[in-house]
Amino acid sequence: FAMKEYLGGEWMRNNSLFKFGINAWTLASVAFGVFLPRIFGAFGSLLKVPKKEAPVARALFTAAAGLLLFTLLSLVLPAFVGYFDSPLPYLTEMVLFTGFFVWNWMEKWLNREASIAALAVVLFFLFLAVLPSAGYGTALAFLERTGKGLGTTVLLPALLSFMILAAAYLVWERRKDLGRRMLFQSWRTLLLVFGFMSALYPMCATTRKCHDFLDVFRRQWVSYVEPPTLDGLAYLPKANPYDAAAIRFLNEHIPDQPCLAEFVGEGYNSWGSRFSIFTGIPALMGWDGHVREWLTGRPGMDADINQRFQATEQIFRTADPRLAKRYLDAYGVRLVMVGTVERYGVPGRKGGYPAEGLAKFQGFLPLVYKNPEVEIYYNPPSAN
Repeated sequence: FAMKEYLGGEWMRNNSLFKFGINAWTLASVAFGVFLPRIFGAFGSLLKVPKKEAPVARALFTAAAGLLLFTLLSLVLPAFVGYFDSPLPYLTEMVLFTGFFVWNWMEKWLNREASIAALAVVLFFLFLAVLPSAGYGTALAFLERTGKGLGTTVLLPALLSFMILAAAYLVWERRKDLGRRMLFQSWRTLLLVFGFMSALYPMCATTRKCHDFLDVFRRQWVSYVEPPTLDGLAYLPKANPYDAAAIRFLNEHIPDQPCLAEFVGEGYNSWGSRFSIFTGIPALMGWDGHVREWLTGRPGMDADINQRFQATEQIFRTADPRLAKRYLDAYGVRLVMVGTVERYGVPGRKGGYPAEGLAKFQGFLPLVYKNPEVEIYYNPPSAN
């Protein structure tokens, strides 16, 4: 989570911390911390055993160390997959594959048939590495395209884990506790990296969440500096003055909670559902993505969400007043909002309904509010 959100993503979406899964991991980490000293001490005690390891024990310790390294690398490397489109992976693969073959040949670990097979594999991957024009590029890129991510999640972590273990063998080959030492050091590395990743959140989240208190960040997000305030509506008169005036009218003059229809928001900065958000008046349909997150687990809700979305689209797009009226009455919609987003949309996002679809409301619904860019129509209850 930390590597993806803070180091590998395009922007820091800190609200992900509040998802149930992250909270579950947080609680699990706290519970795990209670037993951490004992676990760490158990690994440490393995290094104090003076006897030489049996071959089976050494193999088990080495396999466990490799599994820890593979787990760490397979979690970390995908966050940097975007950086692999550079000359460095080409050179790295050529060195690793060639070195792997030469090392096995010098140590005489492979028989004649296995050596030929290994050489063929090395030559194949080197061929891919030197032919980026063929559309494959490195072996890693080849597996990314043909193996559904096996390059960064399986091949590269496995290869690097093997190389790290091999280097450890060279450094500690004369030690009696070689397997235990590799397992202990792998565990320590995993612990330190995960600890560092967890420690990123307080620093990054504080900066991200408190940007409104720093002039440079306020200017970056809204292009101007405004005094800090707890009023969530304070920025609206500058950011969207006509919608802000209509929102103020709704808050001051509309009693109870009649249902309204407005542009269905995609979420966050799309300006969708802003009349409902800033007044508390329920809408026919809110942010479609978030509504689906919370309600689609209930029987029949997915179909209802789709119907509400289509009803909103028909209300604003159709030029037929009778069809629009049927949808408004079917869902008990009393207020129809024709504001800036309904008219023009949002740059780079959906929105902006046909002019003839918006103009039809003048013919069959009374106008209760109007400013240069916003009109609010009232749909009286049907006589039937």
